[in-house]
Amino acid sequence: CLADLSGGLPFEVWKSSVVLENIRATRCNEIPASTMDVLSQILHQRGIQGLWSGCSARMVEGFFSGAVLLAAKEMIRKTLTVTSPIPIPPAI
Repeated sequence: CLADLSGGLPFEVWKSSVVLENIRATRCNEIPASTMDVLSQILHQRGIQGLWSGCSARMVEGFFSGAVLLAAKEMIRKTLTVTSPIPIPPAI
Protein backbone atom coordinates (compact mmCIF):
# COMPACT_ATOMS: atom_id res chain seq x y z
CA CYS A 1 0.00 0.00 0.00
CA LEU A 2 1.26 3.48 -0.86
CA ALA A 3 0.45 4.79 2.63
CA ASP A 4 2.83 2.20 4.12
CA LEU A 5 5.70 3.29 1.86
CA SER A 6 5.39 6.92 2.94
CA GLY A 7 4.87 6.13 6.61
CA GLY A 8 1.22 7.12 6.23
CA LEU A 9 1.87 10.62 7.55
CA PRO A 10 1.31 12.54 4.27
CA PHE A 11 -2.11 10.98 3.91
CA GLU A 12 -2.97 11.76 7.53
CA VAL A 13 -1.92 15.40 7.08
CA TRP A 14 -4.01 15.60 3.90
CA LYS A 15 -7.03 13.96 5.54
CA SER A 16 -6.81 16.18 8.62
CA SER A 17 -6.56 19.26 6.41
CA VAL A 18 -9.66 18.20 4.48
CA VAL A 19 -11.58 17.71 7.73
CA LEU A 20 -10.48 21.11 9.02
CA GLU A 21 -11.49 22.71 5.73
CA ASN A 22 -14.96 21.15 6.01
CA ILE A 23 -15.33 22.43 9.58
CA ARG A 24 -14.19 25.91 8.55
CA ALA A 25 -16.55 26.01 5.56
CA THR A 26 -19.49 24.78 7.64
CA ARG A 27 -18.94 27.50 10.24
CA CYS A 28 -18.72 30.18 7.56
CA ASN A 29 -21.68 28.80 5.55
CA GLU A 30 -19.42 28.23 2.54
CA ILE A 31 -18.81 25.34 0.18
CA PRO A 32 -15.68 23.49 1.31
CA ALA A 33 -12.70 23.14 -1.00
CA SER A 34 -12.32 19.79 -2.75
CA THR A 35 -9.77 17.28 -1.49
CA MET A 36 -7.52 18.04 -4.46
CA ASP A 37 -7.77 21.78 -3.75
CA VAL A 38 -6.73 21.13 -0.15
CA LEU A 39 -3.74 19.09 -1.35
CA SER A 40 -2.79 21.90 -3.72
CA GLN A 41 -3.02 24.42 -0.87
CA ILE A 42 -0.75 22.30 1.33
CA LEU A 43 1.84 21.96 -1.42
CA HIS A 44 1.65 25.64 -2.38
CA GLN A 45 1.84 27.00 1.18
CA ARG A 46 4.26 24.54 2.80
CA GLY A 47 5.85 22.61 -0.06
CA ILE A 48 6.23 18.85 -0.20
CA GLN A 49 7.70 18.93 3.34
CA GLY A 50 4.32 20.16 4.57
CA LEU A 51 2.93 16.67 4.02
CA TRP A 52 5.30 15.44 6.73
CA SER A 53 4.48 18.19 9.22
CA GLY A 54 4.00 16.74 12.66
CA CYS A 55 6.56 13.99 12.10
CA SER A 56 8.52 14.84 15.25
CA ALA A 57 5.33 14.78 17.34
CA ARG A 58 4.49 11.36 15.89
CA MET A 59 7.96 10.09 16.78
CA VAL A 60 7.55 11.27 20.39
CA GLU A 61 4.10 9.66 20.50
CA GLY A 62 5.56 6.40 19.18
CA PHE A 63 8.34 6.49 21.76
CA PHE A 64 5.93 6.85 24.66
CA SER A 65 3.50 4.28 23.24
CA GLY A 66 6.32 1.78 22.88
CA ALA A 67 7.56 2.49 26.40
CA VAL A 68 4.10 1.92 27.87
CA LEU A 69 3.64 -1.34 25.95
CA LEU A 70 7.08 -2.59 26.97
CA ALA A 71 6.44 -1.75 30.63
CA ALA A 72 3.04 -3.47 30.54
CA LYS A 73 4.54 -6.58 28.93
CA GLU A 74 7.25 -6.75 31.58
CA MET A 75 4.72 -6.35 34.40
CA ILE A 76 2.56 -9.13 32.97
CA ARG A 77 5.60 -11.38 32.51
CA LYS A 78 6.75 -10.79 36.10
CA THR A 79 3.25 -11.42 37.46
CA LEU A 80 2.93 -14.66 35.49
CA THR A 81 6.43 -15.78 36.51
CA VAL A 82 5.72 -15.24 40.22
CA THR A 83 2.20 -16.70 40.29
CA SER A 84 2.42 -19.48 37.72
CA PRO A 85 3.00 -23.05 38.91
CA ILE A 86 4.45 -23.75 35.46
CA PRO A 87 7.81 -22.12 34.67
CA ILE A 88 7.45 -19.26 32.16
CA PRO A 89 10.34 -19.07 29.69
CA PRO A 90 12.14 -15.70 29.63
CA ALA A 91 11.38 -15.23 25.90
CA ILE A 92 7.76 -14.25 26.60
